[in-house]
Amino acid sequence: MGSGNKYKPEYCDLAIAMGKEGCSRTEMGSAMGGVVRGTLINWEEAHPEFADALKIADVHARAWWDAQARLGLWGGKQFNPVTFIYVTKNRWPEDFKDQQDVKHTGDAFRSFLDTARAAQIAKMKNPNDDTGEEE
Repeated sequence: MGSGNKYKPEYCDLAIAMGKEGCSRTEMGSAMGGVVRGTLINWEEAHPEFADALKIADVHARAWWDAQARLGLWGGKQFNPVTFIYVTKNRWPEDFKDQQDVKHTGDAFRSFLDTARAAQIAKMKNPNDDTGEEE
């Protein structure tokens, strides 16, 4: 990898410019001479200005993808909603996820918990008894 592993201050501007095009950090690393994710992380930790540039680049990249969705709503056949959903769910899972809230309520669940607790208590009273019933 040679020269790709040496940090250069101009990478800050490159990262921001690429972020404005919606590029990922992998694309940025590639443009910086084939730098792998671990090296980008090391540079981020060692160079505060680079860490700031990546944060700014991430904001621009997210804005670019948001604009694609907004413009794509009216863009006809050129917009691929499946690709958009896939990319955004994987790049920003905290914002683009199918949220499922499961709440257990009602008598059936309460009855199940009571039975499980009773079996646990019986097992604690008679640890050698595998049936779960008291003597």
